[in-house]
Amino acid sequence: MADILLDKLPRTWAGRPIDWDFRPMVWFNGQYLRLPEDEKGLPELARETMRRFYRVAVPPEEEVDAFKALVEFYTAGPQEVADRPGSSRTEELALDYVTDGPAIVAAFQQAYGIDLTRARLHWWRFKALMSNLPEETQLVKIIGFRTADPAQFQGAERERRAELKERFALPAALRKGGGRIVTLQDRNEAFAARFRR
Repeated sequence: MADILLDKLPRTWAGRPIDWDFRPMVWFNGQYLRLPEDEKGLPELARETMRRFYRVAVPPEEEVDAFKALVEFYTAGPQEVADRPGSSRTEELALDYVTDGPAIVAAFQQAYGIDLTRARLHWWRFKALMSNLPEETQLVKIIGFRTADPAQFQGAERERRAELKERFALPAALRKGGGRIVTLQDRNEAFAARFRR
């Protein structure tokens, strides 16, 4: 694990130059979440992600190790935490970079003055900023609505929380089977574990 305060953020990984920007990792995550349950498209996804991430082509005989290294980069650096006051630990996906893209862009602009549509931002820095977004951003409020258990509230507030949870729910295709993971850290760990087999 790197120390984001003391170590230089890597621009090479596993001996290869990389595109360290957040975009290849966000793309990878979004595509992975949309894979069919049988994961038949995983080899193609892995190759396309490596093409986007590594600045030089990966020889076929090195693809397995290169992809494992890519997943290590994805999970390395600061760990994202989406636990917020008022949220509960359920097995629901709390954030999707594709669905929540506009809210993410707005939150970074509001909180940090960073225009994600223009800025290049190291993936690890992106994760550090993402996990520390202030509670007044709409994105953090949405995550709270998705993860809160309406049963923790009484009367009209319970009904309001249930309505907000439904209004801001992720697409049903991402919630199949009861959802995947609630916190970004848990989601990232589970996501990486699938590729370490």
